[in-house]
Amino acid sequence: MIAIVGSGNAAWCLAHALKDAGERIEAIYARNAKDGSSLATEVDSIYRSISEVDRSKAEVILLTVADGALQEVSRTIGHDLDCIKAHVSGPTPMNKLRSGAEKLGVFYPLQSMKKGVKNDFSTTPILIEGSSEQVTNVLRSIAEKLSKNVREMNSERRLALHTAAVWYNNFVNHLNAEAHSLLQKHDLPIDLVEPLIEKTAQLALEGSSFNHQTGPAMRNDQRTMELHLSMMDKEQRELYRTLSKSIQSRHETEL
Repeated sequence: MIAIVGSGNAAWCLAHALKDAGERIEAIYARNAKDGSSLATEVDSIYRSISEVDRSKAEVILLTVADGALQEVSRTIGHDLDCIKAHVSGPTPMNKLRSGAEKLGVFYPLQSMKKGVKNDFSTTPILIEGSSEQVTNVLRSIAEKLSKNVREMNSERRLALHTAAVWYNNFVNHLNAEAHSLLQKHDLPIDLVEPLIEKTAQLALEGSSFNHQTGPAMRNDQRTMELHLSMMDKEQRELYRTLSKSIQSRHETEL
């Protein structure tokens, strides 16, 4: 039996995935009563105030709150509870939860999660860490109900992975949104760049992006870069210049 603390993106996605995998959700503990109650109803559970989490009867309590609130929320869970406290944060060390001799763990799905959008976690890496072999085994058994790719990883390596994931996902997603805005501004169809997007993604999967860098910054084509800048707004021009400078710095010997 699992309890979930929080009602945001990660709580929503994990609660639905766990329910669909046959896990019983004891309760949704959250500060936001409206969102918590709604999520609890959706996963056939009940809502309780976050102040009641120290009365939980769950074997595992998943803390899906914001990273900055993890320590505070962790302290509200009584030391007498014989349960596993596990957070779902990529960059946060497991010991951030420590406030006594508890069973601690990490249950981190390496995937973007958005409330209202169900995730298929079957191929998503789930990185686990436990304060003991028993804790690790319990978390592994839950993770394997969601994913075929479950691995143990300590906090230091997980932080490095999370940092890389922000570059691969969040930053690239932002750049794609900026590129799409330029297409829309000039009434250009996205199918024209689909082969380019696919090729770039394939290079990333092969780990060969660095060796295949091309473009005006790479060849120091100032005329083309100035023409590009004339098509952009102020924020896009600043970002374009920063990225171009970074490309030139990384490939300085090839210019």
